[in-house]
This record gives sequence, structure tokens and C-alpha cells, in this order.
Amino acid sequence: NLILMDISMPILDGFGATREIRALMKEKNVQQPMIVAVTSHTQQEYVLQAWKCGVDEMIGKPVQFEKLKVLILN
Repeated sequence: NLILMDISMPILDGFGATREIRALMKEKNVQQPMIVAVTSHTQQEYVLQAWKCGVDEMIGKPVQFEKLKVLILN
């Protein structure tokens, strides 16, 4: 029930993919997974855009395992 979403993908970026996942899960009436955006873009504009599309948390690249573990377990 966890998705690590890369924000910088070609064709469909992580923001669009997150919106599509959220809509599909809502349509099917199933539990929403936790979506953690993984990105090197941690500026405020990206954070706001991520939250608007349904991302639960963000983590910067390079991913530090301990930070990811804390995110997942809390």
C-alpha cells in the first residue's frame, strides 16, 4: 500500500500519474495507497504541486534509507 513516485518521468510525470492513481482508486472505491514523491526538486513550488495532486509525502534524492524508513513507519 505504498507507492514511491518519481516526479521526473518522461511522457507522464509523477504529478499526473498520482492524479490518475487517486482518481482510479476513488472510482473503484478502494483504499488509497500512501504515495511518496521521490524527487531532486524540493523547492516550495514542487512541494505545493505535489500536495495538490495527492502526494502524501516527499523525499529528496538521493534517498537516504533511514529517512525513508521513518516516513513509512510513521
